[in-house]
Amino acid sequence: MSAFSPFLQAATISTNAIGFWDAYLLFRQRRSYNTTEIPAYFKEKVTEEEFDKAQAYGRDSTSFSLLEHVKGLVLSNVELLLRVPARFYYYVAKRTGLTVGSFAHNYTCAVAADVVSIVLDTPFSYYDTFYLEERHGFNKTTKMEFVKDIIKSFLLRIILLYPVQTALIQFVVRQFGERFPIYFFGGMTVLMFTFMVIYPNFIMPLFNKFTPIDKESPLKKKIETLCATVHFPLKKVFVVDGSRRSHHSNAYFYGFGKNKCIVLYDTLLEQMKESDEPILAVLCHELGHWKHWHMYINLSIALAQLLGISYGAGAAVFNPRVYEAFGFHHTDPVVGMYLFLEVFFQPISALMGHVSCYISRQHEFQADRFAVSQGYGGPMKKALLVMTKENKSAITPDPLYSAMTYTHPPMLERLEALDVEMKKQK
Repeated sequence: MSAFSPFLQAATISTNAIGFWDAYLLFRQRRSYNTTEIPAYFKEKVTEEEFDKAQAYGRDSTSFSLLEHVKGLVLSNVELLLRVPARFYYYVAKRTGLTVGSFAHNYTCAVAADVVSIVLDTPFSYYDTFYLEERHGFNKTTKMEFVKDIIKSFLLRIILLYPVQTALIQFVVRQFGERFPIYFFGGMTVLMFTFMVIYPNFIMPLFNKFTPIDKESPLKKKIETLCATVHFPLKKVFVVDGSRRSHHSNAYFYGFGKNKCIVLYDTLLEQMKESDEPILAVLCHELGHWKHWHMYINLSIALAQLLGISYGAGAAVFNPRVYEAFGFHHTDPVVGMYLFLEVFFQPISALMGHVSCYISRQHEFQADRFAVSQGYGGPMKKALLVMTKENKSAITPDPLYSAMTYTHPPMLERLEALDVEMKKQK
């Protein structure tokens, strides 16, 4: 097949267009950290030293992200132009003697590709953890913990992800033919909900320790009072040892129905140790996400995207020309699904990613307004300022980069929005 197949052209053009666009955004963000003047809003809240450290961390972090991005773009072009996936696919079959397109063959390809990915990515991850993050005071991970995390993640993928994913695709396509999309969507939906139950309860504890908060602690009682006030069905409150790996802080909740659990990072408790009010404000913000059904909105968007993928995949799964364009000589539903995501869905996914970031920022503003409505406007501002300093977050982000990629509003916009909402409440 000609190297200039329209399918190969489409994949190459979309890969590079998206790749250069993302690189341009990263370059703009990197340049924004050269700003030396503290924005007026922060001059009485952030010292020169704190600002300089945050800018230095941002420059180093974004420079590294740009390097990783270029590496990924180069590898993607090599894969496309040399048809590396097809060569790898047939090489595995030849070396193992497995039947091309069989479950065992696809599974072995997935595992082998994962190993190659680990080999290529680990040096970058190692540098990020033990040089970049450590240089700026964030890394708490030991080298042994680093290796264990890689092994645990790899085992989870080869034990759960690859066999289930491969079996589902092969079964629905071979069993239902061109009617497979609705069955694939149904199967993936079941797996998605199953994962949402399994992940926090069984997988996350493999990486971190979750300790129930002291029942008699004043903070626990205040959390229970807050949850009762907004009718949040609290079941348990955990403290997770986030400091085991990083100085970064966070808080979140998970669970369905009346089985909601709140998780507080120990780093958050340490950063807010002077007062419980900022902690309660952060939790109230999270409860705002629950109150406004943000989790279900995001889930609906994910399901709509999955439905689109399910029906769109038929354009590749049963089209021999698509396979031939990328060097494959056999139709294989697992390969077809991969090619659909590479050729057709990649640009759509990039656009949807920007839209999702916008929706997420609106959700954050709405959750902040909920915290203000519950009387936590002042403590919320204090919590955001503390986390901004402790996490060395950007306070001079590039407007285009933040608009396209930030899931949370830039800190200045968020604090100003809190000020406006607090004035309304008076």
